Amino acid sequence: MLDGPPAEPAPTKKSSCGRAGAPPHRGSRPSGPQALEESAKTPNPAPGPPVPRPARVMRRLKKVVGTVVSSSMDKTAVVEVQRLYVHSKYRRIMRKRLRYFAHDEHDICGVGDRVQIWPMGERIGKRSARKTWAVVDILHRQPRLEGEPCELASLMRPGEVVDASHPVVAAANSVIEARKTAEEAAAAAADTAAEPDADARA
Repeated sequence: MLDGPPAEPAPTKKSSCGRAGAPPHRGSRPSGPQALEESAKTPNPAPGPPVPRPARVMRRLKKVVGTVVSSSMDKTAVVEVQRLYVHSKYRRIMRKRLRYFAHDEHDICGVGDRVQIWPMGERIGKRSARKTWAVVDILHRQPRLEGEPCELASLMRPGEVVDASHPVVAAANSVIEARKTAEEAAAAAADTAAEPDADARA
Protein backbone atom coordinates (compact mmCIF):
# COMPACT_ATOMS: atom_id res chain seq x y z
CA MET A 1 0.00 0.00 0.00
CA LEU A 2 1.47 3.37 -1.08
CA ASP A 3 1.72 6.12 1.47
CA GLY A 4 0.94 9.61 0.21
CA PRO A 5 -0.97 12.76 1.00
CA PRO A 6 -4.71 12.26 1.42
CA ALA A 7 -6.86 13.11 -1.58
CA GLU A 8 -8.59 16.45 -1.35
CA PRO A 9 -12.36 16.44 -1.79
CA ALA A 10 -13.73 17.92 -5.02
CA PRO A 11 -14.87 21.51 -4.66
CA THR A 12 -18.64 21.94 -4.60
CA LYS A 13 -20.45 24.79 -6.35
CA LYS A 14 -22.14 27.13 -3.98
CA SER A 15 -25.51 28.57 -4.75
CA SER A 16 -25.48 32.14 -5.93
CA CYS A 17 -28.28 33.02 -3.57
CA GLY A 18 -26.03 32.33 -0.61
CA ARG A 19 -23.49 34.94 -1.59
CA ALA A 20 -23.93 38.51 -0.52
CA GLY A 21 -24.70 40.91 -3.32
CA ALA A 22 -25.54 38.13 -5.81
CA PRO A 23 -28.48 38.81 -8.13
CA PRO A 24 -31.67 37.00 -7.15
CA HIS A 25 -32.99 34.03 -9.05
CA ARG A 26 -35.21 34.65 -12.03
CA GLY A 27 -38.81 34.70 -10.93
CA SER A 28 -38.12 35.26 -7.25
CA ARG A 29 -39.99 38.01 -5.44
CA PRO A 30 -38.05 40.69 -3.61
CA SER A 31 -38.65 40.97 0.09
CA GLY A 32 -37.91 43.53 2.74
CA PRO A 33 -37.28 47.22 2.03
CA GLN A 34 -36.61 46.51 -1.65
CA ALA A 35 -40.18 45.23 -2.05
CA LEU A 36 -41.56 48.36 -0.39
CA GLU A 37 -39.59 50.62 -2.71
CA GLU A 38 -40.80 48.77 -5.83
CA SER A 39 -44.41 48.84 -4.68
CA ALA A 40 -44.13 52.59 -4.07
CA LYS A 41 -42.73 53.15 -7.57
CA THR A 42 -45.44 51.08 -9.32
CA PRO A 43 -48.65 53.15 -9.67
CA ASN A 44 -51.92 51.44 -8.83
CA PRO A 45 -54.22 51.00 -11.85
CA ALA A 46 -57.37 53.08 -11.80
CA PRO A 47 -60.47 51.02 -10.98
CA GLY A 48 -62.56 50.52 -14.10
CA PRO A 49 -66.30 50.10 -14.38
CA PRO A 50 -67.67 46.87 -12.89
CA VAL A 51 -68.01 44.06 -15.37
CA PRO A 52 -71.69 43.16 -15.68
CA ARG A 53 -72.57 39.55 -15.07
CA PRO A 54 -74.25 37.66 -17.90
CA ALA A 55 -77.98 37.63 -17.53
CA ARG A 56 -79.31 34.38 -16.18
CA VAL A 57 -81.30 32.55 -18.78
CA MET A 58 -84.53 31.27 -17.29
CA ARG A 59 -85.85 28.11 -18.83
CA ARG A 60 -89.51 28.75 -19.38
CA LEU A 61 -91.90 25.90 -19.72
CA LYS A 62 -93.36 25.92 -23.19
CA LYS A 63 -96.65 24.67 -24.46
CA VAL A 64 -96.58 21.14 -25.83
CA VAL A 65 -98.59 19.85 -28.77
CA GLY A 66 -99.60 16.20 -28.85
CA THR A 67 -102.29 13.69 -29.78
CA VAL A 68 -104.86 12.33 -27.36
CA VAL A 69 -104.54 8.55 -27.10
CA SER A 70 -106.97 7.94 -24.24
CA SER A 71 -109.88 9.84 -22.73
CA SER A 72 -111.58 7.13 -20.71
CA MET A 73 -110.70 8.66 -17.33
CA ASP A 74 -112.87 11.37 -15.82
CA LYS A 75 -111.57 14.87 -16.70
CA THR A 76 -108.25 13.39 -17.77
CA ALA A 77 -106.72 13.02 -21.23
CA VAL A 78 -103.58 11.03 -21.98
CA VAL A 79 -101.60 13.04 -24.54
CA GLU A 80 -98.78 11.45 -26.53
CA VAL A 81 -95.94 13.69 -27.71
CA GLN A 82 -93.28 12.64 -30.19
CA ARG A 83 -89.79 14.09 -29.92
CA LEU A 84 -86.66 13.69 -32.05
CA TYR A 85 -83.20 13.40 -30.53
CA VAL A 86 -79.69 12.38 -31.60
CA HIS A 87 -78.44 9.12 -30.11
CA SER A 88 -75.19 9.68 -28.22
CA LYS A 89 -73.64 6.39 -29.34
CA TYR A 90 -74.95 5.73 -32.84
CA ARG A 91 -75.27 9.41 -33.89
CA ARG A 92 -78.63 8.76 -35.45
CA ILE A 93 -81.85 10.69 -35.18
CA MET A 94 -84.18 8.67 -32.97
CA ARG A 95 -87.82 9.17 -32.09
CA LYS A 96 -89.23 8.80 -28.63
CA ARG A 97 -92.79 9.03 -27.42
CA LEU A 98 -93.76 10.67 -24.17
CA ARG A 99 -97.18 10.47 -22.55
CA TYR A 100 -98.59 13.14 -20.28
CA PHE A 101 -101.68 13.07 -18.09
CA ALA A 102 -103.47 16.35 -18.83
CA HIS A 103 -106.43 17.80 -16.96
CA ASP A 104 -109.54 18.24 -19.14
CA GLU A 105 -111.93 20.39 -17.12
CA HIS A 106 -114.99 20.01 -19.37
CA ASP A 107 -114.13 16.48 -20.57
CA ILE A 108 -114.36 17.42 -24.26
CA CYS A 109 -111.20 15.78 -25.61
CA GLY A 110 -111.46 12.59 -27.62
CA VAL A 111 -109.07 10.03 -29.01
CA GLY A 112 -107.21 11.38 -32.01
CA ASP A 113 -107.62 15.08 -31.17
CA ARG A 114 -104.61 17.31 -31.67
CA VAL A 115 -104.38 19.36 -28.47
CA GLN A 116 -102.10 21.87 -26.83
CA ILE A 117 -101.23 21.34 -23.18
CA TRP A 118 -99.68 23.67 -20.62
CA PRO A 119 -97.86 22.72 -17.39
CA MET A 120 -99.88 23.41 -14.27
CA GLY A 121 -98.55 26.13 -12.01
CA GLU A 122 -99.64 27.82 -8.84
CA ARG A 123 -102.46 29.58 -10.66
CA ILE A 124 -104.05 26.40 -12.01
CA GLY A 125 -103.12 24.13 -9.14
CA LYS A 126 -101.85 20.59 -9.18
CA ARG A 127 -104.62 18.03 -9.52
CA SER A 128 -102.77 14.84 -8.64
CA ALA A 129 -99.29 13.34 -8.43
CA ARG A 130 -99.27 12.29 -12.10
CA LYS A 131 -101.57 14.88 -13.65
CA THR A 132 -99.38 17.97 -13.88
CA TRP A 133 -100.55 19.31 -17.26
CA ALA A 134 -103.75 20.97 -18.48
CA VAL A 135 -105.41 21.12 -21.89
CA VAL A 136 -105.58 24.73 -23.09
CA ASP A 137 -106.62 24.38 -26.74
CA ILE A 138 -107.85 21.83 -29.27
CA LEU A 139 -106.03 22.41 -32.55
CA HIS A 140 -107.73 19.67 -34.58
CA ARG A 141 -110.73 17.58 -33.63
CA GLN A 142 -110.99 14.03 -34.88
CA PRO A 143 -114.38 13.14 -36.45
CA ARG A 144 -116.52 10.78 -34.39
CA LEU A 145 -118.41 7.75 -35.67
CA GLU A 146 -121.82 7.11 -34.12
CA GLY A 147 -122.02 3.91 -32.16
CA GLU A 148 -118.32 3.18 -32.58
CA PRO A 149 -115.29 4.20 -30.53
CA CYS A 150 -112.92 6.40 -32.47
CA GLU A 151 -110.14 4.06 -33.61
CA LEU A 152 -108.84 6.21 -36.44
CA ALA A 153 -106.01 7.78 -34.43
CA SER A 154 -103.61 4.99 -35.41
CA LEU A 155 -104.57 5.30 -39.08
CA MET A 156 -104.37 9.08 -39.39
CA ARG A 157 -101.30 11.23 -39.56
CA PRO A 158 -101.02 14.05 -37.01
CA GLY A 159 -102.67 17.21 -38.26
CA GLU A 160 -104.42 15.52 -41.19
CA VAL A 161 -107.77 17.02 -42.12
CA VAL A 162 -110.44 14.33 -42.29
CA ASP A 163 -113.91 14.65 -43.75
CA ALA A 164 -116.70 12.30 -44.77
CA SER A 165 -115.06 11.61 -48.16
CA HIS A 166 -111.87 10.29 -46.58
CA PRO A 167 -111.30 6.63 -47.61
CA VAL A 168 -110.73 5.52 -44.03
CA VAL A 169 -113.98 7.12 -42.88
CA ALA A 170 -115.83 5.62 -45.84
CA ALA A 171 -114.45 2.16 -45.03
CA ALA A 172 -115.40 2.52 -41.38
CA ASN A 173 -118.94 3.60 -42.32
CA SER A 174 -119.29 0.62 -44.67
CA VAL A 175 -118.21 -1.72 -41.86
CA ILE A 176 -120.79 -0.15 -39.55
CA GLU A 177 -123.55 -0.51 -42.15
CA ALA A 178 -122.62 -4.14 -42.77
CA ARG A 179 -122.67 -4.84 -39.04
CA LYS A 180 -126.07 -3.21 -38.63
CA THR A 181 -127.46 -5.20 -41.58
CA ALA A 182 -126.13 -8.44 -40.10
CA GLU A 183 -127.66 -7.64 -36.71
CA GLU A 184 -131.04 -6.84 -38.28
CA ALA A 185 -130.95 -10.08 -40.28
CA ALA A 186 -130.10 -12.08 -37.15
CA ALA A 187 -132.94 -10.43 -35.23
CA ALA A 188 -135.42 -11.14 -38.05
CA ALA A 189 -134.32 -14.78 -38.20
CA ALA A 190 -134.77 -15.11 -34.44
CA ASP A 191 -138.31 -13.67 -34.67
CA THR A 192 -139.19 -16.03 -37.52
CA ALA A 193 -137.93 -19.03 -35.54
CA ALA A 194 -139.90 -17.97 -32.47
CA GLU A 195 -143.28 -17.77 -34.30
CA PRO A 196 -143.75 -21.57 -34.93
CA ASP A 197 -142.96 -22.31 -31.29
CA ALA A 198 -145.63 -19.85 -30.17
CA ASP A 199 -148.22 -21.43 -32.55
CA ALA A 200 -147.38 -24.92 -31.30
CA ARG A 201 -147.86 -23.91 -27.68
CA ALA A 202 -151.19 -22.33 -28.49
